[in-house]
Amino acid sequence: SIESAMNPFAQSPVGAQGLMQIMPTVHAEKLVAFGGPSAALHPITNIRVGAGILKEYIQRFGSTEDGLKAYVGSALQEHDNGYGARVMGERARIEAAVRKFAAASSQRAGMRPTSAPTVMRMESKSPAI
Repeated sequence: SIESAMNPFAQSPVGAQGLMQIMPTVHAEKLVAFGGPSAALHPITNIRVGAGILKEYIQRFGSTEDGLKAYVGSALQEHDNGYGARVMGERARIEAAVRKFAAASSQRAGMRPTSAPTVMRMESKSPAI
């Protein structure tokens, strides 16, 4: 949502496309298996490729924060203008919504409330994106 405001057809002035705003010219080889650069606007393909790029950056740069910094194109700069903080804040907001929904669903089903399902964690060693 930070990249594209959830618009699967979003296109930036510099050529980034889709939900995760991937750059088809930069990551063309990653799109070949999905039919080429035009597949960047297919939501599932865009998320798969974008998540793979982010995972690669997290592994390469050693942390989620540095991976996000690279993803937004600020790897060689001092800061990312708050991009990483916005992404992590949105992630926390979505996790809270999932927990609230799971608790409400359990109560409606007449189940005794237990801990909400665990949302996969985005960690530098094995991110779940």
